[in-house]
Amino acid sequence: MQIGIGMLGWGVVGSSVHRLLEEVSHDIRRRLGSTLKIVAVAVREPNKKRQYPIPDGLLRASPLQVVRDSKVRIVVELMGGLEPARKAITESIVLKKPVVTANKALLADMSGALFELCDLHETEIAFEAAVGGAVPIVRTLRLSLASDRIEGLTGIVNGTTNYVLEQMECGQSLDAAIREAQAAGFAEADPSLDLHGVDAAQKLALLSELAFGAPLQWRDVPTTGIQSLGPADLSYAAELGFRIKLLARANRLRIPRRLMARVSPYLVPRGSVLASIGGASNAVLLESHAAGPSLLAGRGAGGPATATAVISDLIDVARRHAANTAGLGCYLWASAPLPLASLDEEEERAYLRFAVRDRPGVLGRLATILGQSDVSIASMVQHGRKNEPVDVVLITHAALHRDIRTALEQIEREECVMGHPQWIPLLEPGPIRSG
Repeated sequence: MQIGIGMLGWGVVGSSVHRLLEEVSHDIRRRLGSTLKIVAVAVREPNKKRQYPIPDGLLRASPLQVVRDSKVRIVVELMGGLEPARKAITESIVLKKPVVTANKALLADMSGALFELCDLHETEIAFEAAVGGAVPIVRTLRLSLASDRIEGLTGIVNGTTNYVLEQMECGQSLDAAIREAQAAGFAEADPSLDLHGVDAAQKLALLSELAFGAPLQWRDVPTTGIQSLGPADLSYAAELGFRIKLLARANRLRIPRRLMARVSPYLVPRGSVLASIGGASNAVLLESHAAGPSLLAGRGAGGPATATAVISDLIDVARRHAANTAGLGCYLWASAPLPLASLDEEEERAYLRFAVRDRPGVLGRLATILGQSDVSIASMVQHGRKNEPVDVVLITHAALHRDIRTALEQIEREECVMGHPQWIPLLEPGPIRSG
């Protein structure tokens, strides 16, 4: 039996899905008992010249024409953005055609409404590729750890920034590292959503709703990207025994009952598992009540990695569709509000870098202001006095986020300080270590 697939989008991921379906068709038929075949395609720019052209006879005039095609039984949405993706997905659900998507932006904004619609029409949306690329984190939270209670998660969920940071460790500027990531197919032409942490925040919202059963708006997540980092920060981090990683974190707090969520660059201790995640890979470290710590890792960016997740979802969805059973609905989704804790109440150690004028008493002044805000210094690095500004790098003991913020606001107003101070939290060593 052949199951017809309607494809919305034919970019790097869409064309990779087509090629991979052709390559593994025998294995899919053996595992599924049916063949998955793309029978209709719609794109935003039909006349665009493509490295991998759309096969003859598949192109349709609009996404809705694909969705409404009687030969299409499952819709794969890889166009991205809110429209026309939302309208096409909604129409698919109403027609009881399951959807496989990599559109985290749409899901992060409309997950509740779309999954309620799925329940109403007894169909589903599968979205493994929207979160971790080839890392099966959605399936793990839905199935493997469904009997457990997730206490916290920490993840590298944006392969683009992970790749960029690794290039910067080698001394490249941010702009040069981005160009290399684009040439390697790991970054979009406009990488701002990645660099500013928006992509990671959207993925964290989806993961948190699955892990903690509570609705979370990605815009409410305190988010700091990597756009202000320079090679000097990567170099200082290495000297101090760390690597810098953009992390998405969420933890369940008991008293008071809150969810602490955050996206930010972190100094991660060398020797930890997350520090060892290189290139365009993703990794998510889960802490659960019964099973304890567990780690999932794999490729997180690029067409083939994302295509693998799309096809895995296709096989899963096709199996349930053939059996006439619905998949993930809102009954497995957000169940009860869990208010976000204020980031100001979080206690953290921090990396602080100040560009200062080379004058007597500057270090003493910095230490005094930090001390007045109950922020104590654990260690310090300062190199050379060849010219101004001079970098002063400090690692603090644990302090409240608000106290560090208060101290930095005052320090930034000091005449001896040139520019905005750099502030990066430290990730404390966890129970899982590499080697």
